Amino acid sequence: SLNERIDIDRSTLFDFLIKSIDHKKLKTAALQEGRYASITYDSESPCGIGHLVVKDEQIGRVKVSYQKNNLTGKQQLISTLEMTVSAGTNNNLQNLDTYEYQRRIVEVFSLLESVYGITADHASIRVKKLEINATFFLDESYDKYQKAILLLMMNVPPSRYGAGRGNTVKVATWAEACAEQSKSSIETFLVKNSSVELKIYNKAKHLKDMGLLPEDAPDMMRVEYSINDRRILKNAFKDTLVSCLTDKAIHDLFMKYFKRDLANRFRLWQQENHKRLVE
Repeated sequence: SLNERIDIDRSTLFDFLIKSIDHKKLKTAALQEGRYASITYDSESPCGIGHLVVKDEQIGRVKVSYQKNNLTGKQQLISTLEMTVSAGTNNNLQNLDTYEYQRRIVEVFSLLESVYGITADHASIRVKKLEINATFFLDESYDKYQKAILLLMMNVPPSRYGAGRGNTVKVATWAEACAEQSKSSIETFLVKNSSVELKIYNKAKHLKDMGLLPEDAPDMMRVEYSINDRRILKNAFKDTLVSCLTDKAIHDLFMKYFKRDLANRFRLWQQENHKRLVE
């Protein structure tokens, strides 16, 4: 089932503190199927960690490194978590509201402790990168919307997604092609800059290809923003602390970009196109 709403998908988190490691548990977990853990040591590092990596379908990817802070010039532990929204499956059809998202973080750190023996303080964990999206059922086949989506993406603001000189935008597309049937279908449209990535794609097809949805499931479209600039997140939520995220602020951030990039630009195209037709 799908609850059609604007909310949170994948994210990268940071600023959590590793307090201790049960090395026997970590070694045991690393030998289990579907789990990966590696560690090197540094005697000067807190907890003795030089470099730690954990990869797990129920968690995502954890990376901890004892390295130089470019701002302070001092050595410190840098911790990041690339978190999946669902445990044990790649099915991220349903996004999470802020309450569910915070519960998911608690779940992930509980798994790190119980399975890998990694105890961490995540009370002041922060967001580094954030994906927010809206996914909704379509009345007709996704293929019938391709030209409309391309029109929308062609008209995003060049000042935001421009390709250098001129009033142009580079739109990346991914297509599925079948030589036997002499046909192709564009599944994904993408524009981006260094801070924000906008993607529109056939989410149902994506999950069908992974075997996570039945072939007769209806098509669903996803409009997705990936925010890669902490300044944007801090401005939207007043801070990058996970505890500062609210459903209203998530909704407002998504709609701010959606209106700026797609809705308002389409209305402008309509007006200009109408003028050209009547002149």
